[in-house]
Amino acid sequence: MQMRRFAAVAITSGALVAGVAGTALPAGATTRTDGFGVEATTVQRGSVTGAAAQKMARGSGQQLVLPQMTNAAGGTVHATSCRYVERTRGRKTSRHGRWIIYVKTRLTWCYDGLHVNSARVNRSAYTYNKRTWRMKGWRQRSLTHGSTWASVLAKSQYTFYYTGNRHYYRPYADVMGAFNGSYRTWVGG
Repeated sequence: MQMRRFAAVAITSGALVAGVAGTALPAGATTRTDGFGVEATTVQRGSVTGAAAQKMARGSGQQLVLPQMTNAAGGTVHATSCRYVERTRGRKTSRHGRWIIYVKTRLTWCYDGLHVNSARVNRSAYTYNKRTWRMKGWRQRSLTHGSTWASVLAKSQYTFYYTGNRHYYRPYADVMGAFNGSYRTWVGG
């Protein structure tokens, strides 16, 4: 299966995004005093309809659009549904549950049951303290589709350097959206 690669647009945010649903510290997390925190992952998902879908088409971020297709009756094929999935991966303070670092990927895609008709990805990276957790840049950022447009895959990975132990951390959050509205996510780092 041949995949096309597209240039990515990165949005780096210095502000903590409020209202992330599904945020929780891992079971058995312990309190640390060194600023290192604990691994954390969040996910948000939902449907996009009407005006929100039109706004998505005009918004910022990296975008893919299926070339115009016609059905057997000669009419243009249009998306019947749109969804979004936002996956965040990073480290949180074990005491207050605030993000220390993260990488976030939000994939929004429209589909008609046979193809993904369009997709948009917005991504961001964050650190609460740029002196302790130095932002080193994007290691991977892509939005690709298969030759049949059955799915789209957004990959995002960012590199942080932690001065406390002099190690690099590379959290990633990947999201795949399919022709039928289903999705898969992968996180790590």
